[in-house]
Amino acid sequence: MRGSLTRRALALTVAAVAAFGLTGCSSQEGVTNAAVAAEVGDTVIFESDINEMAQGIDTVATELGILEPTSTLAGLRVTALQYRIQGVLTDAIVSEAGLTITDEDRADMAVLTGWDAYYQRDETKEWVRGNLDLNIIAQRAQAGELTEEQLVAALETNTVEVNPRYGSWNTASWTLTGTGSLSEGTVFSASGH
Repeated sequence: MRGSLTRRALALTVAAVAAFGLTGCSSQEGVTNAAVAAEVGDTVIFESDINEMAQGIDTVATELGILEPTSTLAGLRVTALQYRIQGVLTDAIVSEAGLTITDEDRADMAVLTGWDAYYQRDETKEWVRGNLDLNIIAQRAQAGELTEEQLVAALETNTVEVNPRYGSWNTASWTLTGTGSLSEGTVFSASGH
């Protein structure tokens, strides 16, 4: 049930972005610095941060019995990067639209989507925050709190460049896709609850 709620909420967000005909920008060149996982606008996402997030996801998911302790970190790194990129993009939308998303809003959404165990833990709070904000933005877009101009402005100014090891950023679905060397790992999903 929780996994289907999360998938529906994410689908609603992507649908809200698609409804406005917005896909953002993605560079086909990719990041060439091996220490960098991605660049989103002016934000640099370092490999070390993604590795730390993946370790946190692994620890919490293993403790919750969602993952086996032998799961590969490669797939978790892809998932961590994907959610981190979503977080940077949602931060841009929140800023551009002048929205406020509180910790209480996120905690409520975490319960609704089944991410509460991750949101409560320091190791995974930042990782799941982007996903929670994405779901909150979808709700607010459906309620008419966002305009097309606000979404366009936020997405146009934040080109996403990904280290080719992770594949490429799909601007239509807000996911990592492709055949990067890390894209072959087991990708952790919201339906893992």
